[in-house]
Amino acid sequence: MSEITTIPQSKNELTITDSNLNTVEELLTDGFTLTEIFTEQKVLPISLHKFYSYLRKPENKEIKARIDEARRQGIQTLVDKLLQIYNTNLDDKTLDPAVVVWTRDRATMVKWVASKISDIYSDKPKDITVNQNKNITISWLDSPEIAERFASYEKQEEDKKEIIEQ
Repeated sequence: MSEITTIPQSKNELTITDSNLNTVEELLTDGFTLTEIFTEQKVLPISLHKFYSYLRKPENKEIKARIDEARRQGIQTLVDKLLQIYNTNLDDKTLDPAVVVWTRDRATMVKWVASKISDIYSDKPKDITVNQNKNITISWLDSPEIAERFASYEKQEEDKKEIIEQ
């Protein structure tokens, strides 16, 4: 794999290897946030702000797409973890009400984020293409029968005019 280099404004060359980006992708897929990755995990020797600036550059579209896809997979991981919590057998356990409220609020937040990031959980499909033809064609003479009738009506009108003029 190739190395990706950026030159920050401080003129010190910063190298981001493919393995570092793979690690970021793996952590995102595991459900970590970029904030956690850059503050707690410290996978890359740059700040989160510099990483976002790096992703905004036009030459890094492919890397941004990889990071976005890993974030979508991370949301799916969080949804899967919530489903595990909901599927837990609680017959003989008593739950602390504070834990129940916290879990419900976390689930609501994850559902909201999932609906914004992933089309799987969105209420409105994002990629609907509507074929709109803005040309309107009005034609009364689109069949030979109608054309013949129209010609006969015109002839009758002309005949009427002649009769009236006489």
